[in-house]
Amino acid sequence: MKYTIQYQLFLLFLVTLSILGCKEERKTAKKEEVVSEKKVVSRLSYVYDNAGLFSENQRDSIRSLLEGLDQKTTAQIVVYTVSKLNGEDPSAYANKIVNELNVGRLFINNGALIFIALEDKSIQLKIGTGLKWQINNEKAGAIVNQIGAYFGQQDYYGGIHNALKTLIEESSGVDWEIFYTSFAQMENDGQNAVGKIMVLEDRRIIDVISGVSGSAHFEDTGPTEFAEGIYTISTMSKTNTSFLLKYNRDIIPLLREKNKGQIVRLYARVTMVHPFELRVLGFQRKGDIAEV
Repeated sequence: MKYTIQYQLFLLFLVTLSILGCKEERKTAKKEEVVSEKKVVSRLSYVYDNAGLFSENQRDSIRSLLEGLDQKTTAQIVVYTVSKLNGEDPSAYANKIVNELNVGRLFINNGALIFIALEDKSIQLKIGTGLKWQINNEKAGAIVNQIGAYFGQQDYYGGIHNALKTLIEESSGVDWEIFYTSFAQMENDGQNAVGKIMVLEDRRIIDVISGVSGSAHFEDTGPTEFAEGIYTISTMSKTNTSFLLKYNRDIIPLLREKNKGQIVRLYARVTMVHPFELRVLGFQRKGDIAEV
């Protein structure tokens, strides 16, 4: 059996917004309903096996793994299966599941979805913009190819279980807590700041990055999925501080086109100090409600 495989980045908001701009209504799943776009899921089921690929014990085993990951790190992975798509595009269908279930922590986007359409032989792996720094296109491609190999032998549980081992290892390798809200805090911690997440709220920075004012220089990193921007700001000590901000390439049009003038906060991971280097995980727009 030959499976169509695809992996794609997603950016998760409280309201429905897919990377492809899909807002269509989705048919209700047969066995386990997902929430409507007006509701917030308080607790994921982690496994939505509408196609009946797994035994009850297998579902419990998968759910236990993913619940443990969520409780330990806040990273969320969901496995979602359907028997058939009834003509719907598999990538768009999976995007709607991501947004309806609110997979991953809001604004940090540390979630992933494995979506299986059995009769259509389609395997989709959706990766949040924050988690993609750990699971890039190459790694994602290897994971879906591995799933496809197991599924070709009708070993559905083996394929998913082995894929989850890799996803859990990668998503557990970093800290997902927010530590800083200013460069001053980060400077004080020095090298201890590396690996931690900060919130950028400086209006000057956000306006330049999102194209509202000033100019931003993006380094073209070639055919990779990442790009860079170099910015200079004046710190509390009145000295100029330059920092390198790295992006998932797919997030740039969301920052500078679809949500221009709407960004209020950027969330980024510190990867270097002196000079500063940050990797963008996600952003918050006007009207988005922070988690409590």
